[in-house]
Order: sequence, then structure tokens, then C-alpha cells
Amino acid sequence: MQKKIHLAIIDADIPAPALYAARGLYSAQFEKILQKAVTQLSHIKEYEKYDIKLHVTAYDLLAGVYPPLEHLRTTTNETTKDDPIDAILITGAPPGAYETDKYPWIVDLEKYIRHIFDKYPCVRMLGSCFGHQVIAQALLPNDVIVEKSLLGREAGLYTIQTDPAFAKCFPILSTLPYGVTLQMMHGDWVISRSGRDTNGINEALSANLPSPWM
Repeated sequence: MQKKIHLAIIDADIPAPALYAARGLYSAQFEKILQKAVTQLSHIKEYEKYDIKLHVTAYDLLAGVYPPLEHLRTTTNETTKDDPIDAILITGAPPGAYETDKYPWIVDLEKYIRHIFDKYPCVRMLGSCFGHQVIAQALLPNDVIVEKSLLGREAGLYTIQTDPAFAKCFPILSTLPYGVTLQMMHGDWVISRSGRDTNGINEALSANLPSPWM
């Protein structure tokens, strides 16, 4: 049984010239990583029956180009022949998600995120670094704060311990007994507003996002 996934990647930044010359746009870098992951999944017993195929389309946010609404998945009954967009990934970018006065396009991006979340429940959204932060800011303005980390920058490999309820949604995480190791390079964070306001930073760091966000 073939399962085709159409992923739209929104390039929120253009890499530095040397990095661009070596690796291309962030969307191209993500596609290489994700295609490799799809290949690895095909060798795992629980997933090999799906014959997963990944198709990626890139969009230039700095030019104001977004995935067209008419191309987004609206029902689970649409066929792979229709090739609707199943998910949207927003890449990293130098601005802080909170710098809306300096970068007014962030406001437009937040409006787009909210519209997708409200009107297209079949479309998944995920973000990397800035992308993750702007999604949180757009959808949870009363619950979280996006700001410069008061603990400074994180750079290098960090092992993340996943919340059991979160891990339950991704069974493959159960095969990683020591957590998920990720490459970090950022100075901002998304932190619980209530935990920070009432109990200080340490309490906020251990506070979950409101259900069902974990």
C-alpha cells in the first residue's frame, strides 16, 4: 500500500552565500534529510507495508509566496492522484518571532498559520527553530511566551527527554530509550506563560504546554 506525503516547505530565510553554495536552500536541505528518513522507515517492520513516498514543494516566504489554499488537503478522501498538500514545514530564520515591528511579514505569516489551523484540520504544521516559535506564538498567544532565552544560547548536541503523552503519538520514539538527540543552534525559546509568571523560570521549564499541545 503506497502512502504519498506532499510536504510544503516555507523557506523563511536564504542561507549565507557559502552555505547556499554548498547545500542550497533550507528546503533542499530538509528534503535530503527527510528523504533519507523515509528510506530508513521502509526498513522498519511497522512501516514497510506503507511504501511511503515523499514529495516536497518549496515556497519563498521572503517573496511573499505561500502554499496556495486551493492546493491544501481538505478531506482524508482525496487521492494521491490529486496530490494535495498534507503538511507544511516552516524553516528557521534570523529574526525573533516577536520582532513583528521590525519584520512585519511575521504578522502575515501568523495570520496564515491561524487560518490553516482553523480551516484545514487535515493539514499538519511543523516548524524548525523560528518556524516552531512562530507557530507557537500564532496559535498560543495566551499560553506561551516566545523570547530570548534567559539561559543564553544553546549550541551543539542535546538529548531531549520526551513527555510520555507526546511519545505515545509517535510510537517510533519508544525505540530510543535515551531520548532524542538533536543539533541545537538558537537563542530564543518557547516557554509557558503561566509557569513563568507565577513560579519563576525553573518551574516554567518543567511546565507542559496546554492540552492537546503537550
